[in-house]
Amino acid sequence: MKLQQVMVNGKPYLAHLDPAGERPPQLLLDHLRQVARLAEEFAPTPEMKEAARQCGLLHDIGKYSGDFQKYLLGQKHGRVDHSTAGAQLLAKNGNLTSTMEAFCIAGHHAGLPDLGTNADLPGENTFAARLKKAVPDCSSWRQELKVPVQVQGIEQVIQDFQIQGKMDFIGCSLWLRMLYSCLVDGDFLDTEDYMQEGAVKRGGFASLEQLHDRFFSALQEKGFFHPQNDLNRKRCEILQRCIQMGKNQEDRIYTLTVPTGGGKTISAFAWALEKARTCGKKTHHLCDSLYFHYRTDGGHPPVLPGRGKCH
Repeated sequence: MKLQQVMVNGKPYLAHLDPAGERPPQLLLDHLRQVARLAEEFAPTPEMKEAARQCGLLHDIGKYSGDFQKYLLGQKHGRVDHSTAGAQLLAKNGNLTSTMEAFCIAGHHAGLPDLGTNADLPGENTFAARLKKAVPDCSSWRQELKVPVQVQGIEQVIQDFQIQGKMDFIGCSLWLRMLYSCLVDGDFLDTEDYMQEGAVKRGGFASLEQLHDRFFSALQEKGFFHPQNDLNRKRCEILQRCIQMGKNQEDRIYTLTVPTGGGKTISAFAWALEKARTCGKKTHHLCDSLYFHYRTDGGHPPVLPGRGKCH
């Protein structure tokens, strides 16, 4: 298939092709705009919404390269990096929010990278190394998109912390992960919508109360609350403590430090469900290990309306 044969409205830059070859391709600009819209919608605060939107618009600008377009059309074999370009572009902005956006874009397929150091070489997988990596020319993005701006997102959060007289580094870390979740979910859902022709319908999910009852019933049936040895008694203490903390209505960050084998996955999920029920909040951002454990031990995974999966 030649590039000219798949041009739509004079725009040759493509994001995805129909596997069956029966439908028009998805234009790259359409994909970027849709992901930006979804990411902005998922972001919970005004200062994050603008950053999430910019992440969505720039996350796939590497697909503007001739190498990627040829790869997509089967004219080039081998992997073509399309995520590093957007990260490099945003990192040049210089401010902290732009760096966080760059982190999210660099890892929107493989996961958030380690920071690394200036000594890292371009071939390594750290964020520092990715910023040094040579990428195919994708400057055609300027034909369809605007130059990124310095969004003041995490800077506002830090200022709020300073006004309160304390710096919350865990809060900043979670802000990054929330931004990442918004981008990844938006990308997943829009790609799914095109590839599956909108056939995947989300809705009819179990309520928070149903999830809570299902999970704790499973714990009862499996004997989590009736330990028979010293190790399981200690695990039960941790579980009960997490449930107790989940009943706290105070809106703050909680941490759980438990050695391997201490049952922290189950305990953390118990806390999350109890906390969500206590505060009336949706559990959108449970970590992937909780998602997996619930899927295998407690029934259907708690995917919530509008989201691809839990992060």
